[in-house]
Amino acid sequence: MNRYFLAYSTANDDPTFLADYLNFVNMTIYLPGVSSIEVFIAISEVIPITPLQQKIISALKDRLTSCCWLNVHKIIYKSNVGRDFSSAHACLKEISKIAKKEDYIMVKNRSGYGPIKSSWYKAYIEQYNKLTSEGLVGSTINFDYYKRISKNEIFTHVQSYIYLTKFKVIAPLILKFPGITCIDQDSLIYHGEIALSKYILKNGMQLSCLHWPNHIFDKKNPTDPLLPQGDIKGSVKDVPFRHRFRNYFRYPDHLLLLLKWQIRIMIRKICNKYFDMK
Repeated sequence: MNRYFLAYSTANDDPTFLADYLNFVNMTIYLPGVSSIEVFIAISEVIPITPLQQKIISALKDRLTSCCWLNVHKIIYKSNVGRDFSSAHACLKEISKIAKKEDYIMVKNRSGYGPIKSSWYKAYIEQYNKLTSEGLVGSTINFDYYKRISKNEIFTHVQSYIYLTKFKVIAPLILKFPGITCIDQDSLIYHGEIALSKYILKNGMQLSCLHWPNHIFDKKNPTDPLLPQGDIKGSVKDVPFRHRFRNYFRYPDHLLLLLKWQIRIMIRKICNKYFDMK
């Protein structure tokens, strides 16, 4: 029987973890379409973790563990080198201790907004099952790279804010995961995001995404000139996970959640200062 894993990446540059809070709330509201998800969380330390942040992280974990379909295995603290790719790698190393080759692995970072609908995990599995060979699926695919030098180079890549694969596909990369030593955004895109999809295509596997559910890309057919060639992730609305924080504000109920969360953090800060003065 398959198991279902989630490798979730975030960082503590946002001291209140607002984006993570809303993502976690949604994960506990919308049914995933699978029985149980094994959750691993990696937190990049942009600054040293503060005592207040430790309490916030504990509250976030409590939110997840209160949900019957989410099982939090481990929270990992790491440096910010490699950002989301080293975070995914850290989670995958832990997952590798218990995963089997046919198990599903969803990798998500905090900029993947959602889920915003039910069957959010199952939707990516169903898209994955459309592949005629193993590979990688996400919400969106980009065919271009804004620093393109060669006109002949293929840049087709599943955008890494959310993607799903099987453990047997990604297991060989655990020894040398793309992007884990990068420190700037340009390198992360090219040596992380694009390199991951290049590995899939080079090894005879396939790429697909939920936004274009009837399109499958492989080494022989890596692109489609009839589709938008640029970065579409900011405008896509028909997927369980969208991109970027601004999407949160399209939903009035989320504004109330944000306000409640900020009030809770303010109360924690006031209490901490009061007890420090005692």
